[in-house]
Amino acid sequence: MTEVWIVKHIVLEHNHPLTTPSKVRFLLINRSISSTFRLLFQSLSEVNVSVSQQTAYFSTQVDGIEHMGCAQLDISNMCHDDHVDLKNYEVDLLVEEFEMKKFVQPDFFYSIVKDSSDRLKHVFWPNSIMI
Repeated sequence: MTEVWIVKHIVLEHNHPLTTPSKVRFLLINRSISSTFRLLFQSLSEVNVSVSQQTAYFSTQVDGIEHMGCAQLDISNMCHDDHVDLKNYEVDLLVEEFEMKKFVQPDFFYSIVKDSSDRLKHVFWPNSIMI
């Protein structure tokens, strides 16, 4: 069942001007990174090419920054998200290492606290100096 809405009264003071045609490309709905360029950005990021250099390179490939289809912030966010994913992988390796140590030494103790996004917040483990 679909609802039907009827406009009975318009208050123009409660409105805002529409986005100008030159700024439409900055709206989130019009920004995306294609899978091909995502792979390119990931490769460049892995060899420590800065986001500003990636943006400059990408804009020359597509004949101008206005044809990029994404903003420098989108590329930066993508690189940050990839970095967070890598850190989560490292957390998994740490947990695996602690579990192996606990298997070998049953009284070994560790504690890991994650936040609501399942990201590492705190890690605690005593070492032989503490005991």
